[in-house]
Amino acid sequence: MSIWIKIYLGFCGTIIIAGGLLVTFWLVYPYEPFTATTQPFKVITKQLHIGEDFSYIAEYCKYTDAVPIKVLRQLIDGYAYDLPSSISNNFPSGCRAVTVTVPLNVPSTVHHGTYHVLITGSYQVNPLRTWNYQLETEEFEIIK
Repeated sequence: MSIWIKIYLGFCGTIIIAGGLLVTFWLVYPYEPFTATTQPFKVITKQLHIGEDFSYIAEYCKYTDAVPIKVLRQLIDGYAYDLPSSISNNFPSGCRAVTVTVPLNVPSTVHHGTYHVLITGSYQVNPLRTWNYQLETEEFEIIK
C-alpha cells in the first residue's frame, strides 16, 4: 500500500474520531444556561382586565449571552390558553431580579377568574440539543 493511501486513511480516521468526540460532547454535556432563583415568580399586577399589560418579577441566573431563548407563555386555570410566543436575548447574564412586563393579549374566550402563567423556554445550546425549562408565576385575577 502506498504511503499516500496510509496518510489519507490516517487523516480520515482522525476526522471520524474527532467528529465522534464532538457529537458525544454535544449530547452528554450538562448544559444549564439559565436557572430561576425563586419559584413561582412574584406577580406585580394582581388584578387586570383583558388587554392590560401583565408584570411579574423574574429572579434568575443566566450563564450565557450567546444563546437566544424561545419563550412560550400560557394562561392556566385548569385549561391552557396559549399566548403569543417570542424569541428573546435581552436579559443580561448574571444573577439578578428584573421586572418583566408583557402585553397579555388575552383571548376573548378567556373568562374572569384566577390564573397563573406557565412560561416554557427553550435554548438551542448546540446543533443537536435543545435545553428546556418550565416556570410559573403566582396566581392573579382576570376581571372583565
